[in-house]
Amino acid sequence: MFRFQGYKRGGEPPTAEVRAIFTDALACGGDLMAPRAAVRWLALSGCREDTLETAAGVLTIPGIAGHWGDIAWLGVAVCTIGDRIETEVSRLWDARELPLAAMLDSVGSAAVESLAEYVNDALCAEGLAAGVRVTNRVSPGYGAWDVRDQRTVFGMCPGNAIGVQLSDACVMTPAKSITLLVGAGAAARVDHYFSQCARCWMAACAYRRVPARRTVHR
Repeated sequence: MFRFQGYKRGGEPPTAEVRAIFTDALACGGDLMAPRAAVRWLALSGCREDTLETAAGVLTIPGIAGHWGDIAWLGVAVCTIGDRIETEVSRLWDARELPLAAMLDSVGSAAVESLAEYVNDALCAEGLAAGVRVTNRVSPGYGAWDVRDQRTVFGMCPGNAIGVQLSDACVMTPAKSITLLVGAGAAARVDHYFSQCARCWMAACAYRRVPARRTVHR
C-alpha cells in the first residue's frame, strides 16, 4: 500500500509517524469501502493481431493475439469499492487534514487494486474448473490500449448494476473503480513479464508455474 505514497522497495522505510497515519487511514477506509464487481464471460468470434471480436463488440488492443495466444473466451469485469472513501478524502482535504487525506486516498487505491486481483483470481478459478487457462488481466488506458475502448468494455459488461458510471471522457465514477479483461482457452498463455501464479491462492492449480509468494487479501 505504501507504494501509492511513493515508497519503493529497498528505499527509505516509512517513519513511525507515517505508519500511525496509515493505521488510522486503514481503519477509516475499512468502514467506508463497499467492494462490488460485475463479471461476464463472452464467446470470442474472432481474434486478429490487434482485435478481439465478440457478439457484444470489438476491442482493439495492440499486439493482443501475440500476448494471449489461442483463446476462445473473454472474461470482462467492472470492480469498485464505492464512493464513500472519495467523499471522506474530500472532507479531510477541506479540513486541511492533508496527511490523513492523502493516506486514505492511497488506502482506497490499494483496495480497488486488491479487489481487481481477487476478481482476476476468481476468473482463473472458473477457468481451472472448465479445464482452460486464463491470461493476465489488462485494462483500457494501460500500455498501448486506448482508454476510449472503455465504452466497448461497458457495453460488454455494464457497470450500472454496481453503481459505476462512465463519462463521455471515459472516466469512471466512483473514481476507485477498475475495469479488466482476461482471455481463456486451452492453449492461452500468461505473459512472461508478470506471473500471476506468484500471488495466486489456488494451491492445487494444474497450471501453476511458480510457487506462491503470498496471497491476495480476501
